[in-house]
Amino acid sequence: MTATAKLQWEKQDTLWWNTEYSNSTNETYLSDLWDSHIPWERGIIAIQHNEANRLGLPKSQPFPWDPTSGIYILNAHHILHCVRNIFISIQEYRQNRPQSITYEHILHCLDSIRLETMCTADDTPRYVPPNAVDGFRPGDGQARLCRDWQKLEAFVDRHSPCYQELSHTDEHISNLDRFKYCPNDSPYLPLIRKFFGYDDNWGNPFVEGHRVKDFEYARI
Repeated sequence: MTATAKLQWEKQDTLWWNTEYSNSTNETYLSDLWDSHIPWERGIIAIQHNEANRLGLPKSQPFPWDPTSGIYILNAHHILHCVRNIFISIQEYRQNRPQSITYEHILHCLDSIRLETMCTADDTPRYVPPNAVDGFRPGDGQARLCRDWQKLEAFVDRHSPCYQELSHTDEHISNLDRFKYCPNDSPYLPLIRKFFGYDDNWGNPFVEGHRVKDFEYARI
């Protein structure tokens, strides 16, 4: 397996001031997007030690089902994790609910976004609409090049460590429990079944793209 996606700035894309992820007219739909369609967990991957050494990566936490691999977190998915955390915090504030993510964690996430913005240093000049009456905002409809997220997802699929967060609020879930949700054709399933005492028919209960909701937003 190759332990880098080797992405290029090659995918045609269009800038927009707002997307469905910032459309507040349907709170139920908006909440579902942020809860179920931010694939940050997929960025937790397993890389074989020899490949990690070749890339000059520091030694990382061992993958529980294969001693020849370590656990790594893709940077892009960590940022998705952070923007999702900030969304959760904002919604909890708006609904006068207790904060489920610590202030320090939110500050870390804001700082991570700051650092990544400066590291990427995207120099795309957003045009400013000459007439605000037309409803457009800076950059609306403007073409740009991106790296291909689907290629990154394919890379993740080749390095899946069978991870599901399950809940960000339940302190009783062990970290090992989060690493048992392999694809049903995974060579690690026999080890997982044996370790947890599952029968031979046990498999990943999560369908593709599904995640457990551990918070609910008010339905407006």
